[in-house]
Amino acid sequence: MNDIEFMQHRAEEVASLMKCFANPSRIMIFCQLSQGEKNVTSLIESTGLSQTAVSQHLKKLKEEGVIDFRREHRELFYSITSADVLKIMDSLYDIYCFEFDQCNGLSILKNNNKTTNPIKFDPGKKD
Repeated sequence: MNDIEFMQHRAEEVASLMKCFANPSRIMIFCQLSQGEKNVTSLIESTGLSQTAVSQHLKKLKEEGVIDFRREHRELFYSITSADVLKIMDSLYDIYCFEFDQCNGLSILKNNNKTTNPIKFDPGKKD
């Protein structure tokens, strides 16, 4: 594989991953999952999305191979499995949420590329 072919291949991989971030609802789901494993009910409550919408987005992200789930009895718990997604979420947090959290008095803790406090974003809130 020559340099151009390698670059084209990597560009396709990046474009595929970026599609996962191309929807605000999926970004909200990623924000919650970047805190750790969550069940569907928790994702519905923390994102304000409908059960159907959350399920559809989780299905898409699972198909892309960036999240997975474990079953505990009748409940499914989802988590991010892609280190790349966690790195991107850390960067997005630093760019878009850190200052917001500081202004609202939230403490910021990071540990191993995982943000340990909730990323709270209200696009409808006006300061």
